[in-house]
Amino acid sequence: MPRSVSLAIHEETIAQIVDTRRAAEILGRSPAPLKRSGYMGAETDCQILSARQLALHFNIPSSWVLGHAGPGSCDAPIPCLLLGRHKRFLWDSPELCAWIDQRIISSIPVEGKRQPVYHCEYLDSGQLAAHLNISETWVRDHVRARYKEPIPHVRFGKYVRFRWGGPELAIWLEHRMLSGTTGR
Repeated sequence: MPRSVSLAIHEETIAQIVDTRRAAEILGRSPAPLKRSGYMGAETDCQILSARQLALHFNIPSSWVLGHAGPGSCDAPIPCLLLGRHKRFLWDSPELCAWIDQRIISSIPVEGKRQPVYHCEYLDSGQLAAHLNISETWVRDHVRARYKEPIPHVRFGKYVRFRWGGPELAIWLEHRMLSGTTGR
């Protein structure tokens, strides 16, 4: 069965993934996480996700994930494993973390404070408004570029998500509390 891979992963790693998934299917269990050198050099458990599972993590439609995964799908495709007709995603892989980092829009630099993807919850504007006890309209207005310090967010095409637990949002909230600026 031919496999093409969009990530720089060794053949033995792919064999391990396929064997793990087959064993899990036979046993009727979910596969054990794959040990891999993770984000910022730390060894992590890379969980293998389907497009639907990745979409649930990012709080976006799975059709968007499938339309933006793999080579040739768009200018900056989501890094994935192409296993036959199946697209699989390595959660917290360096490639996926770098892909997300490219989509973060923040006016406040947070170099050296990046956290792995799995530490963050991806919220839409309504959920962030509920967490901060403010109106959704205020959140949407403060994402726009006309503000001096817009709310840090991740843009997945037309979908805007906020990394609750991410360093960008934490620093932005801390800065707003200390400076008391309105951002205009």
